[in-house]
Amino acid sequence: MPILSSWRPTARPERRPFGAAASPRKSFAPVRVHYCSFRRGSFGGSGRVCYNMRHGDAMMKKIEWSQKLAVGVEVIDGQHQQWIQRFNDVAAAIATQEGPVQIGKTLTFLVDYTRQHFATEEKIMTAAGYPDLPAHLAQHHELTQTLQDLLRDFEEEGATQKLAEIVGSYLRHWLINHIQETDRKFGAYAQQKK
Repeated sequence: MPILSSWRPTARPERRPFGAAASPRKSFAPVRVHYCSFRRGSFGGSGRVCYNMRHGDAMMKKIEWSQKLAVGVEVIDGQHQQWIQRFNDVAAAIATQEGPVQIGKTLTFLVDYTRQHFATEEKIMTAAGYPDLPAHLAQHHELTQTLQDLLRDFEEEGATQKLAEIVGSYLRHWLINHIQETDRKFGAYAQQKK
């Protein structure tokens, strides 16, 4: 059974703090999770978007590299493959409950690799004169902040159900969506510039 039995962005008029909220239970029983974040650009305008997620079990779906994820810029595609591997490592460490040391190492490595990848991608986009760079940078900033928050939460609370939910659903969805939609737009722009 996949982690998400339903995944729908929902408008939430009530005030809630940004971040994730989950049942206080630590078990992997079905539970609803509410995750809110700002969205800009290709996410349909600016403003707050919240996700309602339902966790069915502790299994995390791997992201498999395919040509659907190819941007067409060799350096970026190579880094995306590595980025996906780092995500899969974190998801596997959480799903198999490898222990706090291993989960912490893999999560820290994912955070560091994400920063490195974004810096490379931003240099390439700047050099190409990419007109949508400000919106793209905003998405990079959003994920960087989310990953920093996840790492801080992990250091304070350990491997909680909330961490599993966010990695297994929100982060997985963000990564795939960002590559397939936002990064591929840059790939098309870069191909036209050649």
